[in-house]
Amino acid sequence: MLFTEIPLEIYGIILNYMKNPLILSGVNKELYNLLNKSVYGRCYYKVFKCNKKWKLLGRSQLPYVIKLNISGDIYYGSEISDNFLKIFVNLQSLQCMFCQKITDKSIIKLRELQTLVCGYCLHITDKSIIKLHELQTLVCEYCQKITDKSIIKFANSKLQILDCGGCQNITDKSIIELKQLQTLTCNNCSKITDKSIIELANYKLQTLDCSNCQKITDKSIIEFANSKLQRLCYKNCFNITNLSINELKKNNIKIYNWRILPWLS
Repeated sequence: MLFTEIPLEIYGIILNYMKNPLILSGVNKELYNLLNKSVYGRCYYKVFKCNKKWKLLGRSQLPYVIKLNISGDIYYGSEISDNFLKIFVNLQSLQCMFCQKITDKSIIKLRELQTLVCGYCLHITDKSIIKLHELQTLVCEYCQKITDKSIIKFANSKLQILDCGGCQNITDKSIIELKQLQTLTCNNCSKITDKSIIELANYKLQTLDCSNCQKITDKSIIEFANSKLQRLCYKNCFNITNLSINELKKNNIKIYNWRILPWLS
């Protein structure tokens, strides 16, 4: 039996009882109409994955999509620009890594975002990030125009996961204020030092990836021995030694030699 032969009521029930949201990429016309025009499809059509702009042509708005993945390729980027992003008006989660054509113009309008993964998006800046008050997860690897100016505004906010790897304009000044953080990835951040990391040891931090941070040393890491920390990655941190690592191991803190990416789960 074809899905078009199934009564809409039954089809809607099947969709809504599936374990995971449906990921749509280039669906046929009948399924598209069902999910956009039928009340039974609307309550389920929440996730969209796409990195080709032709798949979005001719669509006015997709108001029921709350999770969008348009991440491009590390070598070729993505074709999708601000003009196409505007049809997703109620997003709560956006992954747009390597999308060089996505800028503040579209991001600043997504005020309900809870998750933003915008690594290597060189045209996303403090101007839009500072307006996203609902953010719980921010991944802005190598976004050099995201700086302390916007990050410090997330002090005492809902932000729990921050991956600012390679962001040379994010420093102790803002990190030290993020006492609510549960996860911090600051690999290759040359201006994050013991000063802010020691402070975070006293609060809620559970995961720390400080790979390639030469200004983070035993002095701060040993402070996590009796903290809430559960995982540490310190690859190529030549000033972190067994002096502090052995103390962490005594408290069953897991030590990794590879990157920790909790926002992928």
